[in-house]
Amino acid sequence: MFASCYEKEELTAETPSTVAPVYKITGVVSDASTGAPLSGAKVNSATTAADGTYSLSAAVGLNVLTISMDNYKTATTSVYVEQIENGKVAVYAANAALYPGKDIPDYKTVKYNIKGTATDESNKAVALTSAVISGLTPTLSGNTFSAENVQPGTYYAVLTAAGYNKAYVTINVVPVAAEIGEGDQIVTSMVGVLMQKESATAVSKYFVCGFVTDEKGDAVSAAAVKVEVGSAVYNDLKTDGKGYFYKEISAENVTPTTLATITVTKSGYVKQVKASLLKWVETGATSVTSVSFVLKAESVTPDPDPDPSEGGEAEVPVDVTKKEDKDIEDIKKEESADVVSKIEELAKEYGTEVIPVVPVETELVVSLESTEQVYDEETGEPTSETKKVTDEIKLPANTTVYYVGGTAEAISVARDIQAEKTTAATRVFEGKPSGTVFSQPLEVKFDVPVTVTKEPDYVFGVLYLDEKTGEWKADADNYATYDPVSKKFVAKVSHFSKFSFGFESAIIDKENANLPAETIDKPCYTGSASANIVLRGQYLGGIAYDGNTPALAAKAALSKMNDETQAYVVLLLNNMIAKDYANVKPTVDYTKVAVEENFTVPAYKQIDNFSMVRKQTKKAYTVHVIDKNKVTIDVTVIVKKITSVTIEANYAIGHTHGHGGNGTDLNAGGGIVDFE
Repeated sequence: MFASCYEKEELTAETPSTVAPVYKITGVVSDASTGAPLSGAKVNSATTAADGTYSLSAAVGLNVLTISMDNYKTATTSVYVEQIENGKVAVYAANAALYPGKDIPDYKTVKYNIKGTATDESNKAVALTSAVISGLTPTLSGNTFSAENVQPGTYYAVLTAAGYNKAYVTINVVPVAAEIGEGDQIVTSMVGVLMQKESATAVSKYFVCGFVTDEKGDAVSAAAVKVEVGSAVYNDLKTDGKGYFYKEISAENVTPTTLATITVTKSGYVKQVKASLLKWVETGATSVTSVSFVLKAESVTPDPDPDPSEGGEAEVPVDVTKKEDKDIEDIKKEESADVVSKIEELAKEYGTEVIPVVPVETELVVSLESTEQVYDEETGEPTSETKKVTDEIKLPANTTVYYVGGTAEAISVARDIQAEKTTAATRVFEGKPSGTVFSQPLEVKFDVPVTVTKEPDYVFGVLYLDEKTGEWKADADNYATYDPVSKKFVAKVSHFSKFSFGFESAIIDKENANLPAETIDKPCYTGSASANIVLRGQYLGGIAYDGNTPALAAKAALSKMNDETQAYVVLLLNNMIAKDYANVKPTVDYTKVAVEENFTVPAYKQIDNFSMVRKQTKKAYTVHVIDKNKVTIDVTVIVKKITSVTIEANYAIGHTHGHGGNGTDLNAGGGIVDFE
């Protein structure tokens, strides 16, 4: 019985979390006549995208969905969400197809009932003396028990009868979509319970087992294992040479909600504690609860801050005591058309008519110092080193400062290094006060972003953040260019909002779809009692490039530009992708990812196989490189990601018992099904 459980597990169970569980409902809305996806359909508070998809936050219990769209008949469906443990995410699928038309039909009210019968091994009816169903008050009549108007979900029942052992049964009430029509739609979950006479020796068996490894994946032997189940404590366990442990738990200590707390300790390692709900089964069945541990060495030091970069800030000491207020008509008489145009544009945005004005007679120059993380320019990977970088901010002499935002104060410029990583920018600054306009542009001088041995063959655009839309927009015909004398880039800024120097970039969603279903050919069946099984294995997932990596994409698109430019664009793409995926670097192709699902198989049922569906998304990351001739060249990388995996069992139709093949009789000691 333990052979399958004794294989080394490759799955790492998560540490119990205090983060509240997340429940979501996703699906696709389509045209029932053509099958085409419907964009703009309403699903409760959500709206479908161009491909007909939607996503909703859900709550535990019954979630009723109303799907509607102009010129289509409204549809409703329901999804029952079961409670999960902290730190986990449950994603439910609910698709809908809408029929064209304006008449909205009525839908029946779905009501769920439970009805069960009790018989013995000779198929003789057994008169029940009591029946207890979790959260319900059932009605008894001879050998039957029933409950009406229940909610979909999983229930646990305990049945008693004179001369028989107590029987335990799991009842699954599966939600269904409402039918078109009037009145009630009755859905009855039928349950057959086999009662064992008191002289019978059949009892349930419960086992807790698992593997203990270190962070390298090597087995940790002789580790002390303590298992606590209710008031029962089992503290006589040690892992063997393969890091394996197991313990049989007395059935009298197990209820449908019994939690096993497992503590693993060994000198030189950090103690680890995990809790797992025991898989509850009825009389005669076997339950195996598997929990794995990865111990950390006590000498392990915390990971360093992944990015120690810190942007600096500088203040340009404008003498605001010289302030005087002017209206736009007066300014028009004194200033150039370009400056007046920008003042009028911002005055309309800020709703100002009188503008504070401050003259600057002498040149003002300040330094802005930042700390940057050093990257390995061959691999593009960040190192543990940092460097000090100094930028120069200069306000020319005889410049007039117009505070269109309404407040005259010292001018400050702050660098935002984290924002630089989400875009293809070498510098992102925030100038304050917002709405300030300069009669002569503010000059910013900054270092070349990477080491160069030859003059850069590119220029940077000057971009401003549209504070209403959140989009970066290039300032037409304004570029940061390389100065061979100072060996720095020089840019000019005419007004303040958030501004940056670099290439324009874009992150565009390309795809969000399910991949074709895959079959897991692992037949199995039950005998006279239902059984819990653990289906575990690996699928191809994670995050990967769909086509060219950044290095290959840059080499192909920028073949006429120098190698140093290509390396810099690769760094920009890597930063954009890393920031978007929480610093997880894509691989060349999908890699193996562990997955584990639990299934309850009713008595006398056969599973032919399992279906696995992976949901995939794709995003395109583009950097619009500007060469020294002001020609834009696009470098694009596409990244794909498996966002979720759904596994379901495919039951044999019309079978009441298993048959041959390579099926496993779960009542004979199975319970763990491995697949690759």
